[in-house]
Amino acid sequence: MVSEHHAASTRSLDLDEEGIALKAIVEPWVALCECGCGKPVPMAKHTYSRSGQVKGQPVRFLPGHNGRTAPALDRILALATEELAPANLGPDALPCWLVPSNRKADGRRRVRVDGEDTFAYHVTYVEFIGPFPDGLVPDHLCRRPACVNPWHLDPVPGRVNIARGVGPTAENGRKEVCRNGHPLTEGNVRIEDGKRRCRICVREYSHEAYLRRKEARRAA
Repeated sequence: MVSEHHAASTRSLDLDEEGIALKAIVEPWVALCECGCGKPVPMAKHTYSRSGQVKGQPVRFLPGHNGRTAPALDRILALATEELAPANLGPDALPCWLVPSNRKADGRRRVRVDGEDTFAYHVTYVEFIGPFPDGLVPDHLCRRPACVNPWHLDPVPGRVNIARGVGPTAENGRKEVCRNGHPLTEGNVRIEDGKRRCRICVREYSHEAYLRRKEARRAA
């Protein structure tokens, strides 16, 4: 649960209007109803894939609470737990606010706002910082997709977000030499189908293919 100290330092909380989130702070180890009521939920006795209920894990809603419409921010903060920020953010960084995923395999949580689905981190960013810039995507500086701390999000172009990541595309983009040890400098790289190609390797492969064809013609 996001601590009262950090929540109060970023937003003025009213006990009457937002007592749901503050109540959850007192009992961070208790699984709470996702409607935002702040009440604990029991463990599921059966698995129902359609509703996302898994046997042995907390149910998502108390009976009759599925249709409630508590403010999205309250619902998010009621589910959030704090975890120390990674070292790359520096010693003074605010902790991560981690919210368990409900639909996405990549760890991000979605919530329903005004009849539309959106990511939980989008809600916290808009609430604490302001409108998200058009044409940009959020880069999680903490590298934790479940984090909804808006100060861990950096709005950047999609290409920059991919380049900063840890996937194959990002790793290949940071390589300085090709698999054969040739430098991937600007003069030795050409782009084909969005991929970098080493010009030296391409010439060598082409020459070897030419020699094979020439030898095949002689043998015929």
